Amino acid sequence: MSTTAGVGNYDYVAVNVASVWAILFGLASALALLGPYLLAIPVIAFIFAGIAMKQIAKSNGTETGRLLVWGAIFLGVLFAALEGGRILAEQRQDIRDKDAIFALADHLSREIKAGDYDQAYQLFSPEFRFRVKLAQFTSRMQLLRENPYYGTFVCIRSNGYVV
Repeated sequence: MSTTAGVGNYDYVAVNVASVWAILFGLASALALLGPYLLAIPVIAFIFAGIAMKQIAKSNGTETGRLLVWGAIFLGVLFAALEGGRILAEQRQDIRDKDAIFALADHLSREIKAGDYDQAYQLFSPEFRFRVKLAQFTSRMQLLRENPYYGTFVCIRSNGYVV
């Protein structure tokens, strides 16, 4: 801490070191946009900001840096919120995709159980239909549905684990 505040012609007030570290980590918080594991950087900025605010308050005017601290807090919150929002959006999209997969599996199951192999075949992608012809698909599905070794086809179900 500087003890020279108010001494001499120029009122020198030292910049708090923790506030400088806080703003540096606040700026580095942009790295959190690269992945959730880097959310530790805004947390470090908040820690340094808290330390700096306490030190500045106890310095009796010999230290400054509140503006740096508030900048660090703003940047930390901004980048943490952006990354958090991205993560939440990804999770919502994953849930929608999972529901769509389950619905498609259910639809495929109903078509196979009903013996409507043409409709079941149309549920697959053009790439699949290019590689596997309708006759081959139909013969395999009939074998699956009516094979005495497998038993009678009941349905297609998911174990709930979709990667």
